[in-house]
Amino acid sequence: MESEFNPRYRHPVDLRACLQAAGRIPIEGRVGNLSMAGAMIEHRYRLIPGQPCVLSVALDIQEICVEGRVVGASP
Repeated sequence: MESEFNPRYRHPVDLRACLQAAGRIPIEGRVGNLSMAGAMIEHRYRLIPGQPCVLSVALDIQEICVEGRVVGASP
């Protein structure tokens, strides 16, 4: 059991998402986990670390949009 708040603790999820990096068209993807420090998003395109982006996730009848930046990419 975790006794202290850890903002990097990742919560597994499986959510449809739309990711729009600066200067690019929106791309469909899936959010695999969430934390207070970020999210892991699976998609088919290569993004550049540091690139600003907007993540949109549909939760029931509400859409949540969050601004952020690309931190890392899997090969």
